[in-house]
Amino acid sequence: MHEKTKDIEVDGQKYQLTRLPALTANWILHRLSKSDEEEFNKIQRYLLKSCSLLTEKGPIPIMMADGRWAIASLEFNLKAVAEITNEAMGFNLDDFFDAGASNGRSSPLTSSPPNVPK
Repeated sequence: MHEKTKDIEVDGQKYQLTRLPALTANWILHRLSKSDEEEFNKIQRYLLKSCSLLTEKGPIPIMMADGRWAIASLEFNLKAVAEITNEAMGFNLDDFFDAGASNGRSSPLTSSPPNVPK
């Protein structure tokens, strides 16, 4: 059984990742190699909607269901958003790539996303 949540720390803040449903994660896998900027943003929003900021009062989603930021300080914090997105992607998709690695397949998690320079 896979763990359903994972706690991480980014820029001194604690966040909780929540596992996406398998069908959503599978769609992301399918689209990663074919995505343009609009689709990459859609994938990123799916991942970020599964993440929460951990506070003393409990978890606060970092992105609202409509795609707006619930944690305003993240809107222009590229480092934190990239790190949280990468952690969420790894948490949700690594099992697939771990299995693929034993078959000689490479992981898009180790390369730049489409339309983003290294």
